[in-house]
Amino acid sequence: EDMIKKLQITKDNMINLQNEVRGTLRIGVSSNFAQYKLPKILKQFSTKFPNVQFNINTGWSTDILNLLNSATVQLGIVRGNYEWYGKKSLLHKEKLCLISKKEIDMVNLPKLPLINYKTDSSLKALINGWWHDKYNEPPFIMMETDRLETCKEMVKNDLGIAIVPQICLQPSDNLQIYELSYKAGEPVYRYTWLMYNQDSLKLSTVNQFIDFINNNTDIM
Repeated sequence: EDMIKKLQITKDNMINLQNEVRGTLRIGVSSNFAQYKLPKILKQFSTKFPNVQFNINTGWSTDILNLLNSATVQLGIVRGNYEWYGKKSLLHKEKLCLISKKEIDMVNLPKLPLINYKTDSSLKALINGWWHDKYNEPPFIMMETDRLETCKEMVKNDLGIAIVPQICLQPSDNLQIYELSYKAGEPVYRYTWLMYNQDSLKLSTVNQFIDFINNNTDIM
């Protein structure tokens, strides 16, 4: 396996010597970011650098960190706060929101049916931290779904409420949206980071992608 990796790195470096921006960009991306934000970013980057191919891995942020640590990917887009000893820059921050079909009174939240979805440990921790800051009783969990989009569809059909990151919300959802804040009044933020090793910066493809994504935060 190490031999294959060494060959891959040699190949990347040789392509890199030819000055033009070409080669394969290997990126690990957190699932929600991959679904809601990445397609637009890749489309615009491709228009600018047509000779760059992409090899994209998506998954939980913990998986992406493993891919970064093993150098399987050159860049990682990770959501939540994880220890990383390489380089990292903040790409995006968004609020955590409560969604509901009808208007609700936040005071009654523990009595309302909550729909859960499988997600990253860091998002779970963020939601739980906020809940314990505001309420003494546990949530009334009515349903467990396998993914965020399924959960959102259940809420659209008035089967319960949910706590979701703002990234997944569209105006066309027609939902009541309540931005969450802690008891002290501070909003609850979810952070998205761009992470990479100093080593990867030797490649012009990686450099160009980092520049591109840092200078086009408006597409997020």
